[in-house]
Amino acid sequence: MNRHRLITTAGVAGLAAGVLVVWAPDACAAQQTAVRVEINATDYPNAKCNDGTQAAYYLRGAGIEGAISGNKWLIFLHGGGSCEGDESCAERWYDPDGGSDGIIGYHGNMTTSTGATKNFNGEGILDFDGADAWADPGSNPFAGFNRIMVPYCSSDKWSGRNTTARQVDYAAYVGTQVTIGGETVTIRNPNNQIPALTSIRFSGRWIAEAVVDLVMNGGIASGKKTRSATDPVSEAPATAQDEVVISGSSAGGGGVIRNLDNLADIVHQAAASVKVFGVIDASNAVGAVDDASITGDTDYAAASFYGATSPEEVDTSCQLANPLDTSHRCFNSLVVLKSFIETPHFVVQTAFDGVIHGGLKQSIADQLSATVPADLAATLAEQYIRTQVSLGARELGGGVANPQHVGWFIPNYTTDKHQLMVEDLWFFNTPRVFSQEHMSDPALGNDPRLGTDTLSTMGQPRGLACFRFKVTGQGSGCVDAGDAKVINTTYPTNPLSARYDATTSTLTLPFVRLSNNTYFKNVSVVLNPLGSVVVGDPAVGTFPAVNEYSMGTNVLKLPSVTVGDRIYQQVSVSGPGLRVLGYEEVTPPVVAASPMKARQPALRRR
Repeated sequence: MNRHRLITTAGVAGLAAGVLVVWAPDACAAQQTAVRVEINATDYPNAKCNDGTQAAYYLRGAGIEGAISGNKWLIFLHGGGSCEGDESCAERWYDPDGGSDGIIGYHGNMTTSTGATKNFNGEGILDFDGADAWADPGSNPFAGFNRIMVPYCSSDKWSGRNTTARQVDYAAYVGTQVTIGGETVTIRNPNNQIPALTSIRFSGRWIAEAVVDLVMNGGIASGKKTRSATDPVSEAPATAQDEVVISGSSAGGGGVIRNLDNLADIVHQAAASVKVFGVIDASNAVGAVDDASITGDTDYAAASFYGATSPEEVDTSCQLANPLDTSHRCFNSLVVLKSFIETPHFVVQTAFDGVIHGGLKQSIADQLSATVPADLAATLAEQYIRTQVSLGARELGGGVANPQHVGWFIPNYTTDKHQLMVEDLWFFNTPRVFSQEHMSDPALGNDPRLGTDTLSTMGQPRGLACFRFKVTGQGSGCVDAGDAKVINTTYPTNPLSARYDATTSTLTLPFVRLSNNTYFKNVSVVLNPLGSVVVGDPAVGTFPAVNEYSMGTNVLKLPSVTVGDRIYQQVSVSGPGLRVLGYEEVTPPVVAASPMKARQPALRRR
């Protein structure tokens, strides 16, 4: 097994002033140099960054020394948060480096990228061989693709289509405190190192459209649609054997959600038979957020700030179910991801992502802390999210009958890692990597079907390869039909639920709070006779709330109970027939004898 070491290199020509830091095995992997190409302003006048500079991308072909070869293309939309008001955009503009003293995103996400080249080594999905990740990584299913990385410079989650700039005075915010997403920072500009921003535009959608159009018109090498005789021309995808993959991570993943169908239309208008699919990383909370509770109002407010509220800028199929004149739901990416993307797509998401799910965890924990200690509330909230995101995979695709429509890789790693596609160690993951290098439990990191086989390459590359094969018929096949739909977890249990088995009269409680403020998990209770049951009892809490047992009245209060395929809310159960089959105590430890042992005979353990 190779040990990883930290190495530095001066990079390639054009990066002499910078230092590239990468993880590498003992033998340094070959450079994979991508060159910067600016999108031509005459052909694409609206493909601009927030500050009005012309957007660019980095291109490396699949051929020798990065030459364009073949008609398979991987386009990657970079992430970097967003700003949804002038205060947050000012903070972003004056944040020089995206350090811990700022919010997600920084100055570089608002202006064009200027480096002449970029090395795709260590860049996850953009790295053709993964040699920087592990001694024997899973193979990249896109190794033979021409690759394009589009830096994120529009701060709008790739949604804006501005044609003009709006006047602003962000210098006026310097020295002021702003609170964004619960974080408070002071906007600073030491020595006026960053110039004042006096106008802003949001044109992320224009940028993404321009890149895809350039692939399809043969101008991707020059950035020009209208070319001179000396400009390089590449062969455009045209046949059923050709592929265009639109991928992205974090805000870039959100960009794929919002743009995939539209970008697929651009491809198919140029060549109807070309295969198109999307890969969406670190942008999914389907299952953890109740779909019916999503109004989309805050998303609409952000879209209004970007000037992106017209029907042309919102998913068409979603509008048929949620007309824009009566609903804002289609501005919410989870609504679109769950049910309305028509182009095949593969979803990558850790079951708990500290960036994507952190705010939801805090909200649930704050509400639970009214009845349980704060640390325990946080644990319960995170376990709830892990469970719901894992199970939420079954909701992706909106129940579309076509089994090729959607695939996923949703691992329940113990870490709260954000983004699994942008670094080699996480993209080229195998159970070996996570069992031997990153996990205390050798079983963690494995798909349940693999047992203790730590040498298996089950993971993102294999899931993606299988999904690609199902969609396009190309690349490696599938070991079995489930390989494109991998939930790499043993299914954590929702602690805020209960399940009743009518055949055995058994109630299972993943977590329960007793009225003397002691706590238990994995509790099994026989209800025979069942006693009094009230559904919709106003004395029982609603989500998020924990199961409770009142010792004085011998009453169980259950916010949510599943019986067969039905779910009942606010259920109270009382009567003399409660018998405990099993339980585990939860810290903080119970000093006295467990009340679940010491209770009256009606609550005795069998």
